[in-house]
Amino acid sequence: MTSRWLVVGIGVVFVAGVLAWQPATGPKDATVERNRRSVAEVDLREVARKLVNQSARVKEGEFVLINGGVRDLELLEDMAIATRRLGAWPMVTLSSDRMTRLMYDDVPAAFDGQRPELAVRVVGLFPVNINVDFSENDRVLEGVSPARIAAQGKAAQPVGDLAREFNVRTINLGNGFYPTEQRAAMFGISRDELAELFWAGVNVDYQELRQTGLAVKRVLDEGHTLRITNPNGTDLTVQLGGKDVLISDGVVSADDERLGGAATTVWLPAGEVFIAPLAGTAEGIIVADHFFYQGHRIEGLRLEFVEGKLTAMKADNGLELIQASYDVA
Repeated sequence: MTSRWLVVGIGVVFVAGVLAWQPATGPKDATVERNRRSVAEVDLREVARKLVNQSARVKEGEFVLINGGVRDLELLEDMAIATRRLGAWPMVTLSSDRMTRLMYDDVPAAFDGQRPELAVRVVGLFPVNINVDFSENDRVLEGVSPARIAAQGKAAQPVGDLAREFNVRTINLGNGFYPTEQRAAMFGISRDELAELFWAGVNVDYQELRQTGLAVKRVLDEGHTLRITNPNGTDLTVQLGGKDVLISDGVVSADDERLGGAATTVWLPAGEVFIAPLAGTAEGIIVADHFFYQGHRIEGLRLEFVEGKLTAMKADNGLELIQASYDVA
């Protein structure tokens, strides 16, 4: 088939290296309470049913691991009840920003490289994981050594590898947009505006969303060369082929389970179509006018690629925040 050139003017980002997003910590009780009120007008029981019944497709007798923070305790409870209504068995665990930070401040660095044996042993018990973003402060890890963050991330990698190997159906509610005061400020809107956008995105019709995703998938399936351009200076070309085009449409379907791997993970709000390009084929430049990393807004990030390798990285400000993490990744 003749190669098709696809000129895409949408927000697509290829990340070179591991510029990992990190969970964060809660500032003050008043802020937590305001963020909790952002879900006051949302029907949490309906959201819980949608995540359990439709997104995760929980079946009778399955073990379901549900994790989140105190802010969303009611939602976690509702998901546990929705799970039992199907004859399945929930386990609810809690995480917090405080604990995230103390894992570095109060735990010796000598333990950073330990494989998380408990998590490794547990991962096979739960065919379904539902995670709710618990972070309130995206700067929770500010000042922590990037080498320590990288070491803990590397040690935890077997957990993710096993989850994909076992085709664990994983639902992640947040996708970097869970409405908090801090996150809304980074985006330049109010928390209420962000909350409205967020919950509207969660509550879309997933069947309709899938049809849109399939239309994009067909274009990518037929193409060999993908070119991404933007007036801001982005002009990147990659070669496709040999990789599955995946759709994050809000549901881990039976087809997704058969495909396995990354297809069994959903990020909500959903609405993404993605493919891994052929290694060594990226050529050109990506410019991100605004890039968010650990709660900081980085302006004018510019990445240059030659033969699939990142050869230069610049920014108008804040580059040192990324550079330190990139260097140790």
